This record gives sequence, C-alpha cells and structure tokens, in this order.
Amino acid sequence: MDRKLRASGLYNPKFTEAAHERQMYRYKAQYSLDCDNGIEDAVVHRSPTPEEALEDKQLRDQIYTAVMELPGKQAKRIYARFYLDMSVKEIAQVEGVDPRRVRDSIHLGLKKLEKVFSQASE
Repeated sequence: MDRKLRASGLYNPKFTEAAHERQMYRYKAQYSLDCDNGIEDAVVHRSPTPEEALEDKQLRDQIYTAVMELPGKQAKRIYARFYLDMSVKEIAQVEGVDPRRVRDSIHLGLKKLEKVFSQASE
C-alpha cells in the first residue's frame, strides 16, 4: 500500500503521522509504558502503605535478630550470602575454606532459622 501511495505522489509523511496520532487518541493509546514518565512504575510498583512498610521492617528486624543468634560462622556466612549478596564461592575464598563447607553451613543455618520461625508461628 505504501508503495502505491508513493508512486502516485500522494504520500506525505505528515498525513500518515497525523493519522497515527488520531488513531492513538481514538483508542486512548496516547500513553506508552515504554516512555520515562513514571506511568509504568506507578502501575507495576505500587508503593506500600505505612502499615505494610512497618510490618516489613518488623519482619526484617526479626529475621536479622534470628540470624545473629546463630553460631558465629553460620551467622557470618548467612549475613554475607543474603545481606551482602556474596556468592558461596566468594565467601569460601575470603575464609580460605572449601565451598562445600560454606554451602553446608548456610544450609544448616537456614534449617535452624526455619525451625525458629515455625515454632514462633505456632
């Protein structure tokens, strides 16, 4: 179709752009989620209510307290893994131990945390 219009000399980019804008207006598509005007963030990332923010902070504080009550190495390794976002391999290199020992220690610590929180919820 575009070729026929161009060949006939009736093709004008201004008209096609205006037609496109009219179509976007009619179908209420004037907002694009790809642009940086914050519409996408407002739709996808709903800001938490004050109550939700408080509950989230309290839960994070409880988890942090429970982690710090674990034996020293487990607490340090879980803190490094989940709070500092270090990999098991990086933790093992820093400590100078085998990665399997770090992985097993983190696994045991998480099991203890699971037990603590399951008892608290009962």
